[in-house]
Amino acid sequence: MFAIRNSLTNTSRLSGVIARTYHNTIVSTPPRVKISTAEKLVSLFCIAAAILGTPMYMVPNFKNYAKRKE
Repeated sequence: MFAIRNSLTNTSRLSGVIARTYHNTIVSTPPRVKISTAEKLVSLFCIAAAILGTPMYMVPNFKNYAKRKE
């Protein structure tokens, strides 16, 4: 009984500390390091390929996926 009570009080104390130390800040300064246009394009291409790669492979092959082996 006491162990449960102690753990509940410790949990409530911890949640209070977490709630008090949370700060939501926005940094609105110019970037310290400029990113080149080429690097932006390469990273955009990699992200787009990672997101769209699987659907672009699967959509043309729907007929192959729909075939049933008998």
